[in-house]
Amino acid sequence: MFSLVIATYNRPVSVAKLVSEINSCDAAPCQIIVIDSSDEINKDLSISPIVTYARSSHKNQPYQRYLGYLLANQEWIIYMDDDLEFIDKDFFTDISLKINSTEIVGISVGIDYQSIIQEKIKVSYNSSLFFFKIINYLSGVPARDTGKVYLAGMVGALPKKEGVVQYFNGPLMVLKKELLADCFDFVLFSLFERKLAMGEDKAISMSIGLKNNLLYLPKQYFKHPPIASHYFSDIKSFQKKVSYSRLYLSLIYTKKNKSNMILPYLHYYYFSVWRILISTFRVLVKPSMQNLQLLSGIIEGVMLTLTLPFTVTAITPMIDWKEEANNDIQRTT
Repeated sequence: MFSLVIATYNRPVSVAKLVSEINSCDAAPCQIIVIDSSDEINKDLSISPIVTYARSSHKNQPYQRYLGYLLANQEWIIYMDDDLEFIDKDFFTDISLKINSTEIVGISVGIDYQSIIQEKIKVSYNSSLFFFKIINYLSGVPARDTGKVYLAGMVGALPKKEGVVQYFNGPLMVLKKELLADCFDFVLFSLFERKLAMGEDKAISMSIGLKNNLLYLPKQYFKHPPIASHYFSDIKSFQKKVSYSRLYLSLIYTKKNKSNMILPYLHYYYFSVWRILISTFRVLVKPSMQNLQLLSGIIEGVMLTLTLPFTVTAITPMIDWKEEANNDIQRTT
């Protein structure tokens, strides 16, 4: 029923431990696929009889997940981060029951998520105060409903009870394979290749969830430990990626909703001007290197949308992603 895909990069111990735990579970997946872009081959996994092991020619998570999709031979694909740790090993049994009893095309579950990134970029003010709610409303931030996704990649909180949502967080996504065919965007691969993208999980999951039922189970089955992220080097570059990616996510959102394609641009630049004004005020009121880097990152991200359009030929003109994938698959099989 399940092909499980793990995209990994330079975490040989973590991914080997995860594969071992997966294999020890009841109702374990029929196929475990490890797509490895590490600097060195994982010798143990490369010869493991329970693993389909493939080397990726690009250190690029959405591309690696695409390779996993191409290698998957089951009806459902489970995408799992290489640094997850099991809390409850009934995971596969429980999601099998849900798939068999409900009209859904995707499942995600609760994760004890401990993020180093959020600690480094946390904001000191209380955004739940009435004043900040008014500012949010005026600056293009909607009153977000639970489980919903909006322009600029904004989302409502995931529900505290089992329910249908429009998006998943990236560490764990279970999706019906047949619906993934139209969700892999080579532009996203190019953005990750240039280290300019965030929100790959939203891009994939909302492409399905805006038109189909995705189920979220709040029970925590995994822990995501606070280890260093491959996608965070410093606050400024991280914020630049976030700011730039918001327009890309808006374009996906608008396309899937078949709305007027002028709307995402109008909203994005209105939203971004407000983010710059708010961040500038924060620097003036509470000067700090962190606040200055946040402001600089936002400005650079917005400026990049004016000079680098969202096309493969503009971002990575020398890469043919379909050919790259075919070559990597041939080396595997």
